[in-house]
Amino acid sequence: MIEHSFSQSVKADLLKVPDKTEEEMQAELVTAFLCAGRPGAEKSELPQFFATVSSAYAERLVGQLRAVGLDALAEKSEKTASFMWYVYPLPADNMTFSDLLLQYEK
Repeated sequence: MIEHSFSQSVKADLLKVPDKTEEEMQAELVTAFLCAGRPGAEKSELPQFFATVSSAYAERLVGQLRAVGLDALAEKSEKTASFMWYVYPLPADNMTFSDLLLQYEK
């Protein structure tokens, strides 16, 4: 039996939930990225990427970013013993990912 971490279980559950409204996608994106804070980072430092071992969840985040009007890049890294997927939100039109995150900061 394969042991899964809590975050892996949450991501697996989220993959079962279909995307519905833009607001729901934005809420999931903001939550995912804010929970992915980096150790030692200042509270005011917004995350620039999201890392996951789940290619399916990386694809979901890229799709959601594009659905809310931002572009995104998913990149696979094999620098460690196991690979990781890194999702980078890219600015589009007049909005950056930081702008989106700041809408929910309170």
